[in-house]
Amino acid sequence: MYRQILVDREDQNLQLIVWRESKDSPIREYKLCTVTFGTASASYLATRCLFQVGLELERDNPTVSSLIKESFYIDDLMAGATSSEEAITSIKTLSQVLEARGFHLRKWRSNSPDVLSRISSNWVGNTSNLEIHPDECSKALGLTWNSVKDTFIFNLKVNFPDNITKRSFLSQSARLFDPLGFLTPCTVYIKIFYQQLWLLKLDWDSPLPDALATKWKTFRKEFEQICSIHIPRWIHTVSQQVTLHGFCDASELAYASVIYAVQPQADGNTKVTLLVAKSRVAPLKPVSIPRLELNGALLLARLYATCKNIFKEYDVHLYAWTDSQVVLSWLSSHPRNWKPYIGNRTSEILDLVPADSWRYVPTKMIPADIASRGLSPKELPRCGLWWEGPQWLSCGMDSWPKQPKRDDQTSLMTRERKRTAFSFPVSVNCDFIDSLFLKFSSFYKIIDIFAFCFRYITNCKARVGKMKSNLDFKGKCHVPPLTTYERRQASNNIFSYIQNLFFKEEINCLKANKPVANKSILSALCPFIDRDGLIRVGGRLRNSTPQYSAKHPIILPNQHEICNLIVNMYHILYLHAGCNVLLGIIKQNYWIIGIKKIVKKCIICCRYRATTSKQLMGDLPAHRVTPSRPFSACGVDYAGPINVLRYRASKIFKKGYAEIYFYRETEGTGKVIKFD
Repeated sequence: MYRQILVDREDQNLQLIVWRESKDSPIREYKLCTVTFGTASASYLATRCLFQVGLELERDNPTVSSLIKESFYIDDLMAGATSSEEAITSIKTLSQVLEARGFHLRKWRSNSPDVLSRISSNWVGNTSNLEIHPDECSKALGLTWNSVKDTFIFNLKVNFPDNITKRSFLSQSARLFDPLGFLTPCTVYIKIFYQQLWLLKLDWDSPLPDALATKWKTFRKEFEQICSIHIPRWIHTVSQQVTLHGFCDASELAYASVIYAVQPQADGNTKVTLLVAKSRVAPLKPVSIPRLELNGALLLARLYATCKNIFKEYDVHLYAWTDSQVVLSWLSSHPRNWKPYIGNRTSEILDLVPADSWRYVPTKMIPADIASRGLSPKELPRCGLWWEGPQWLSCGMDSWPKQPKRDDQTSLMTRERKRTAFSFPVSVNCDFIDSLFLKFSSFYKIIDIFAFCFRYITNCKARVGKMKSNLDFKGKCHVPPLTTYERRQASNNIFSYIQNLFFKEEINCLKANKPVANKSILSALCPFIDRDGLIRVGGRLRNSTPQYSAKHPIILPNQHEICNLIVNMYHILYLHAGCNVLLGIIKQNYWIIGIKKIVKKCIICCRYRATTSKQLMGDLPAHRVTPSRPFSACGVDYAGPINVLRYRASKIFKKGYAEIYFYRETEGTGKVIKFD
């Protein structure tokens, strides 16, 4: 398939290779003009080209278009038809359409001999990838399909070595490919074994402990029993009504779910077919059984969502069954009543499966219990509860399990319920403006909100004739985008409000042309009030060249929430700048008192600012801490000869020797130069 897709000329130069037949042959350069195996984009290009063919046929032939877009997986086609004539027509049309674009279909397989006999023999695959049933079986997306009996089978050829290691165990057990979960009771046993093996933290080539090796040898001897299982491919969708019954259960080791399709037949009987199943091991962290049951219900709900897409053209009824009355009580109440773990999962479950579809079933009648505990391959082929479900599925609703009364006041229900605290203050003094600062985490968002509020006030005044701005001839208000002037006015009003809350006395002194009190925190800043009524930093920079806001920044307290928003905005905007850098940036517009306390609250910066532990030095030796007389213990060394200039102006080198003294008590050294 890849070699049938031509790569664009500009991209072909990226697929150059060099080659020569032998060492004596010249090196030649080759250009790969088609999609090449092994490249990262190869799979996408092949799939996208095939999908493009389907898009081109949407108007002329929608049936073939849907086959190409929905039934192809890379270069494998899996599709069906309601009659032989319809199948032959689709095959011929599909072959002609794809051959015209360079894609040649071959190796056709069908459960209908009539279809195969009427197709050209060149299209029918006569070879098989399997050693058994060479004339009947073939591989279909990893599954072995017997086209004569129209069944799926499992052909396992596992040669287990005598010495079982972690590597050999994973290699051999991974050969069991079961995407639809037909063998879930067996595969969950292997998954549990995986988890137990990983807890031992063995090396890849280390042999398994005797207990695990014996358990695995007993299980693998029964692997051949799986080959006797034949699963019908067709689920007998004769009627347009399909009822899906799903079961979920959990044990201490795993949780699982399984879905059955129930359909009435023409002879009056009811056909029950295993549709899909799935299992997962329980987490290593201990979790209560009801919570595992809830995870099983979530797994079942997600399987339902997948199955509903398969039965798009059918009238589908859903029923979900569980043996946990605690889970049913959780699902019968609103998710907001529970703690986050329960509330998040119940919310997703109820979005996929309505609450009235959930029912209770005793543990003995639930097939998912087998999938959650595991079953040996020897017992699985004869397990009627797994393959056909409970007997009452093929009967009427009168035979279904009776529903018990639900008790929502159990200790577990009370423990998982979200606690709601009520407070009744004696006096209420809530400032609406302060509450707005706490509702939003963006400084610009607050500025925009206040700007729109002030615009609304302006427009209301204009309607009654007090102001004529923003009005047309019909008296209607325009709603244009916010201007820079409106945002600046809103920010000035916010800063004025904050300064009046924290610097009331200082404002009164400045308005009365009096100096600020010495005990005030603003006394060292030489504050003054500008024409907008804001307190700014004074100083001696009035004649300097920087902008007005940089020479005289607005003074703000660090106790207000708006200051935290300003600091966080600049801190994130400048990629978590350090304290000194951030101070220099913010002081171009604002002078926030005690700003360092706000900067140091950043969690991300605290994480990267953490200091490493310091190594403690060992104890000093005894001779270093014991008082002794000078020169009581010393060493002498003599080194040389060394070429030495005796005087700085001299140009003649003379032989010299170095005499070195070492004092043990103080670790001091003395050096003396001796000449020959």
